[in-house]
Amino acid sequence: MALVEVPVCEGREVSTLIQIILFFIPRFITEDVAVALRPDGDYDLVCAMEDVDFEAGECYDGVITMNSFTFLGWAWPVGLSDRVEMDVRPWPTA
Repeated sequence: MALVEVPVCEGREVSTLIQIILFFIPRFITEDVAVALRPDGDYDLVCAMEDVDFEAGECYDGVITMNSFTFLGWAWPVGLSDRVEMDVRPWPTA
């Protein structure tokens, strides 16, 4: 009986495949989001922390953890409203 060689995917290829699959699956996620302080004292959502380019020196006013519903690359915040006090953490420093 001969052994059959099974091709093994490298980690990056598997990760890309998983991200493609997750792109088409509607789901709820929890992620850290950068926020910017408005002149009226409220905060605006800017972007997910995974999209922040620290090497280019991007810096915002704080970070919050939020739940969102994501599907086809779009994300909609869930559970955030003007009545809810956001737990804003300080911006991470190097």
